[in-house]
Amino acid sequence: MIIVKMMGGLGNQMFQYAFAKHLAVKQGVELKMDLSHFKRELNKDKFTVRDLGLSHFNTNPVIASEAELKRYEKSKFSKIIDLFCLNLPFKLNHLYVREPFFRFYKKALNAPKDCYLDGYWQSEYYFREIRKELLNDFTLVSELSDETMHVAEKIKSQQSVSIHVRRGDYISIAENQTIYSICDEQYYLTAMNRMADINKDSVFYVFSDEPEWFKTKVHSKYNVQYVMHNVGKNSYQDLYLMSLCKHNIIANSSFSWWAAWLNKNIEKMVIAPKNWFKNRSKDTSDLIPKAWIQL
Repeated sequence: MIIVKMMGGLGNQMFQYAFAKHLAVKQGVELKMDLSHFKRELNKDKFTVRDLGLSHFNTNPVIASEAELKRYEKSKFSKIIDLFCLNLPFKLNHLYVREPFFRFYKKALNAPKDCYLDGYWQSEYYFREIRKELLNDFTLVSELSDETMHVAEKIKSQQSVSIHVRRGDYISIAENQTIYSICDEQYYLTAMNRMADINKDSVFYVFSDEPEWFKTKVHSKYNVQYVMHNVGKNSYQDLYLMSLCKHNIIANSSFSWWAAWLNKNIEKMVIAPKNWFKNRSKDTSDLIPKAWIQL
């Protein structure tokens, strides 16, 4: 079986699930999730507390038992040894596969049918071969509010462009301030101008944890609508709405990355920020799909 460690917000969980699902399909084995990371007492000043957001989708999560997880309780040294075993011409069972760096790690695709995955796996190269299956798995099963359904109909009838503005815990949590870049007003204005050059009838739908910042900072001549009714555990409905838009302007956020990736418009235009992290030495070259535009 494939067991995947679940951690982070909804977008991160979708990356983790997608890679694990690819391996499970490839090996013809069952996929299970390790949710123990969510059960720990985390420092709320250092981390954003999360839960399993994938339950809103058609993923049918199966939780690994303590006995199943126990097989992978190894020392740090043993995990490093296991990582290098992926280079061998033969496969070992009960392998702990840890992501060694941010960019795409091709050898991870050779993981055996009995392994534990520990990482974020933020590249479509880990799962693009099963796009059809993932579009099915990431179909919502949770109910939508009346307001969300109303906005969805408007989005589908217009030349809609989603704009995701991620601030919130990128600013409020000290550690995040040292990790993530913040998309500024110039990024959004440039992206909106690029979209409007292609289609002058563009209607921009803003999704943000701080909509007032956008209203105050980003002054444009365009038709801008704000979607502010989905908060907290209802945020999955925003991801759904963004995926319905004809085009997407994303933030340096896995949440809006997935909204754009799930967008089924074959003529979609996706604009993403070049700088994902403040540390420019982190290799993000495999994060943004080649067809997307980086500003």
